[in-house]
Amino acid sequence: MDKSYIVNYGDSDTYRVASWEVAKSIAEKMSDELKKKYAESYNGALLTVDLRQVDARDAAQYPELTEANYKGVLEGLDREMRVRGAVRELNNNAPYADA
Repeated sequence: MDKSYIVNYGDSDTYRVASWEVAKSIAEKMSDELKKKYAESYNGALLTVDLRQVDARDAAQYPELTEANYKGVLEGLDREMRVRGAVRELNNNAPYADA
């Protein structure tokens, strides 16, 4: 029985990756890019890496995530950061907010 890895970052979709090293490398790249854009509000919790080893047949149903195509995941995480910021702003602009 061949083994393979699946990964997701925070609330992202699930992807097939070659190894833990690839998953970690991609997470570091995405973290660096998000830190640049959201310096004051980024805390890293968004990029929690959930890596699981599964049977290769089960992993085959997921798209492969590589160093070359991780931008789609990054776009989803970027959208999540914008939503979190908007919610925080709405909460702070509420009547009687302690901001």
